[in-house]
Amino acid sequence: MVLSMVLTAPGELEAREVPRREPPAGWARVRMRVTGICGTDLAIWSGRYPVTLPRVLGHEWVGEVEAVARREDEAWV
Repeated sequence: MVLSMVLTAPGELEAREVPRREPPAGWARVRMRVTGICGTDLAIWSGRYPVTLPRVLGHEWVGEVEAVARREDEAWV
């Protein structure tokens, strides 16, 4: 499990434990170090841009690869 800030309703964030997923073939799991919030995220948070909820905001991030699906990709970790 990993702690995430989850938008549960417009203007309402809640700290929740969410499952740590294993990456499928061709993908990697990245441990986030810093996540940015942009104008689209603010519009989603305020309810001006409708989306399905609950949702974790932030798509501009810096992190490090912590797991890969295939053994041949382990150099990324």
